[in-house]
Amino acid sequence: MRINLLVPLLRIGAAIAAIAIPSVARGAVIFSGPVTNLDGRSPDWVQFPILQAALSVRPQSASEKSITFENYFIHDLINQKGLEVKTSSFSPTVPAWAY
Repeated sequence: MRINLLVPLLRIGAAIAAIAIPSVARGAVIFSGPVTNLDGRSPDWVQFPILQAALSVRPQSASEKSITFENYFIHDLINQKGLEVKTSSFSPTVPAWAY
């Protein structure tokens, strides 16, 4: 009968490495301020087909030249986009702006 001790040792080594490696190196996100939490599990959350994206943004005027997204935690969505950036109009006869 052969006992494989390598697998338990590998598991212990991975657990020690997970504790020893800083969260940034493991891929954790560090937010720079207050966090906007968009959680698809929330009972008041509106999912697809009513809303197609958790956060949908479009420019409101021609002077809006750039956009910045900071401190959004978007998670647990089902059949829905997390972030959608659109033009200001879908009509071919109305002027539209885009970032």
